[in-house]
Amino acid sequence: METVKTEFTSEVVTYLNTHHTLTLSTSSFTGMPHANTAPYVNDEQRVYFFARKGSILLRNLQESGHLAFTVDDYKDDWGKRRELHGEGHFEIATGGSMEHALGLAADKYGDSMPSGVLCTFTPGSMYFVEYNS
Repeated sequence: METVKTEFTSEVVTYLNTHHTLTLSTSSFTGMPHANTAPYVNDEQRVYFFARKGSILLRNLQESGHLAFTVDDYKDDWGKRRELHGEGHFEIATGGSMEHALGLAADKYGDSMPSGVLCTFTPGSMYFVEYNS
């Protein structure tokens, strides 16, 4: 296993474009950890995801504003090939940002468009974990 730090490069954009869900990690005001899987889309700078209204995920994000994420790439036998890890600061998508993200989601998901509150973040530090076996 090898860890490689990265920025929001074309390699990251391509990797994100080929996946459909990310795992988000948050914590409550008491420090209780929480993980959720959410459908997402991305452009060259931001990631947009859908969170259920009234969910623990949305509440934690609104209280702290911080999240960690991972996007996993599995082999046919469920072994991992690669993961992208990172962190970011949450916002609710509004105005032109929301319209842009909904267009991306329509292109990616078509008739299977996710629902919920459209959220966004710009990834801070990110790194790939490469599995060699």
